[in-house]
Amino acid sequence: MHSDDYGNEPEETLGIEFPPGMEPGAPSGAFDASGVTPGAGSGIPVGASAWGVGSSRQHADADADVDLPTQPWTPDRSVAADLRYEPDPARDPRSLGDSRSAREAPSSAPASSPTALKGRFQVGGRNLLVATIVAVVLLGFIIASLIWVPWVFVGFAAIFVTIGVVELNNALLDSTAKPIGWIVTVFTPIILVATYLAGDHLTWASPLPVTVSPFSVVIGAAAVVMLLCCVWRLLGPTTGYVNDVSTAIFVLVYLPVLGSSIVLLMLGAHPVAGVLMCLVCPIANDTGAYALGVATASTVGGNHKMAPRISPAKSWEGFVGGLVVGTAAGAVFSHFALDYSWLLGAICGLLLSLVAVFGDLIESIMKRDAGLKDFGHIIPGHGGAMDRLDSIIFVAPVFYLFTGVVG
Repeated sequence: MHSDDYGNEPEETLGIEFPPGMEPGAPSGAFDASGVTPGAGSGIPVGASAWGVGSSRQHADADADVDLPTQPWTPDRSVAADLRYEPDPARDPRSLGDSRSAREAPSSAPASSPTALKGRFQVGGRNLLVATIVAVVLLGFIIASLIWVPWVFVGFAAIFVTIGVVELNNALLDSTAKPIGWIVTVFTPIILVATYLAGDHLTWASPLPVTVSPFSVVIGAAAVVMLLCCVWRLLGPTTGYVNDVSTAIFVLVYLPVLGSSIVLLMLGAHPVAGVLMCLVCPIANDTGAYALGVATASTVGGNHKMAPRISPAKSWEGFVGGLVVGTAAGAVFSHFALDYSWLLGAICGLLLSLVAVFGDLIESIMKRDAGLKDFGHIIPGHGGAMDRLDSIIFVAPVFYLFTGVVG
């Protein structure tokens, strides 16, 4: 045994053989257990070793007058980064609980649970069960009001179309044009109710000495509203005048004017059947399109998209299926309810089914332009009023003209 640098006798080694440079009493700057030579750039102060400051506790007791570091040793950051513990999620005991829960969790909810039932009837982001129930209730209300209390139906139609005007105006607010929404909104129910009042069977209620045809009421009221929109917009800035007025006129024609065709049909020879014909063909067309579209989607070739930019869910197979079912439904209904021949009824059903498809596409592209999925949420399972008026708003005026031609 030998003395260390300070003349102290080292501790007994008890027969333990130490690696070179690490035996008790070895110079502190010779070699460290970490394999890093203490000094500059290592992060270990000179005179320190991997086991602490100095070579033994005896040094700390015997050499109290030695200048020892006052701060505890901190390893180099690069070395600490290499030693950082990052648990393996597959082996870390702390994650066993989550993994066990994930393994033991059932792959799907029970077939009778509310979640499973909701998912089963979920189609295109809509609950098909809720949509069907609401549609049946609305259809029953429309038929009952048409037969027994026509005034109730007129009021319902006026309110429904007015809600559609509000929804369309709100959708257009984010566009470059700013429609004069309040004028069209206020006059929409007035136009529909005045059209019904102008019917021949209500002349007894009119104090005017002249008879005003319902169609002339629609045209005259539309002209007045257009004039009001143009005059009101004079109060605003000159820039955007044409855009704002054109947008207001578009809303006016699209909903109140075209929508008044439903009231005009009520004043015809077949009030109930005429209005229902505008519902039967679009509903049958949608049903046939959905059924054949779903059936062909699972085939080897799949279905072919009809208008992926506008309505990705529509397919040519669904288009054909809708036309077939809509034509058949129109022929049957018009033959028994309107006394049409089978051929005339089939032509009428085909025409209205085609119009229903284009009406749906027109509304779809308007929603895409506005960045909307639905115009509103007032009708559970369906969306807004505009989402239900998409086909009817075009089918009604076309059928009104058709009845004027064929009688």
